[in-house]
Amino acid sequence: MMRQVSVLNFVSSAEGLPTKILVELERILESAIEDDSFIGEACMPLLKGGKRLRPILFLLCSRAGGADRHEKLLPLAAAIELIHTASLVHDDILDASKVRRGVSTANAKYGAQAAVLIGDYLFAKAFQFVAEGNYGDEAAAILSRLVRDLCIGEIKQDRSLFVIPTLAEYYERITLKTAIFLSSSCRLGALTAGLDRATVEAMTGYGMSLGLAFQITDDLLDFFGDEKLTGKRLGGDLKSGVITLPILRALDS
Repeated sequence: MMRQVSVLNFVSSAEGLPTKILVELERILESAIEDDSFIGEACMPLLKGGKRLRPILFLLCSRAGGADRHEKLLPLAAAIELIHTASLVHDDILDASKVRRGVSTANAKYGAQAAVLIGDYLFAKAFQFVAEGNYGDEAAAILSRLVRDLCIGEIKQDRSLFVIPTLAEYYERITLKTAIFLSSSCRLGALTAGLDRATVEAMTGYGMSLGLAFQITDDLLDFFGDEKLTGKRLGGDLKSGVITLPILRALDS
């Protein structure tokens, strides 16, 4: 019981991850973009700037079972981060974003056509890690459904630009775009740890709640954040027609 409770304290648990595990994760991520010099040049600035929230959640949940299997699981953790990075590359094309994590986006530097292919490459590399790691059908299914839901979330957002959503529609969108990713990361970790089904579902629910809170915070930062810290221009969502919770609350009052 104590081990399960400690996992829920995300900040202290993340700080407890051995440095060697995180260093090895970085090495695997860098190896993923070594196949082509142009892809490496295009992807390295974006990969270097990530918080690694999703793979860290996965690794923390996978350690809850007690066994240290990080050598086996690190390629799966890297796949999770590569899927996230690929989705950001495609998001920036859809949003015509020029800056991400304080650096120029792939589409700003190389054009939308090259950026689409870069994102596709990262998706393919992620699923190569999944296939070669022999993580089982359930892991592959979770990540496949995740990519599907990310696409559905983006389609819903793109088709409702400059339209005031209901609160339920807003929560559905951020669930598909963000919360399901954190939820899937926790679920994968719990499953690879061999935890009982009730604990798997509890960790999945924790990831979902954390993901919703994460996206709401990000939506607030779009209005009130420090551009030097967030790496994004203020008001970017509103300018592109994405109506978020701060606007809905303002309209209510």
